[in-house]
Amino acid sequence: MLLAGVVLFCSLTLSATAQRIALRTNGLLWATTTPNAGLDVRLSRYYTLTIEGAVNPFSVGNYKMHVVGLAPELRYWHSARPGAGHFFGVAAEAGAFDLQLNKRMLKGHAIGAGLTYGYSIPLADRWNIEGSVTLGALRMKYKNYRRNQQEPSVVQPRTLVGPIKAGIHIVYILK
Repeated sequence: MLLAGVVLFCSLTLSATAQRIALRTNGLLWATTTPNAGLDVRLSRYYTLTIEGAVNPFSVGNYKMHVVGLAPELRYWHSARPGAGHFFGVAAEAGAFDLQLNKRMLKGHAIGAGLTYGYSIPLADRWNIEGSVTLGALRMKYKNYRRNQQEPSVVQPRTLVGPIKAGIHIVYILK
């Protein structure tokens, strides 16, 4: 719903000559069996707005990685050609998780922000490959317990500082 609102807002406020939309997916998240998709909207000659979402409902044996997340990002393209070359961004992250690794359980949510650097390489007229990393802070609140224990009522807070997001994206440009 939020994604549809952003796309509608951008389509109504941007001129037709500057309007470009691209679809994206992060290969690193697919490597963790996490389906994900995103949308890039060109705001101007130098700026794009990227919104990505991911959902993982899968469990395999004693492993569970139920995750849902949303990550908006405002990007500045150094080359004045969004979709090619170096870019810098300001990113945010928000999500919830319910993880199980053998007998260890983690259940909670996280929110964070950081600065992104990336590089995009055009592969064909409508296809790009892009690598990026976001450095910042991620604040988590979660419950940590063993599978046979009762879920604790105490929530543990933790802040991580460093790389909070990385991606190798395949991007398809809609014209």
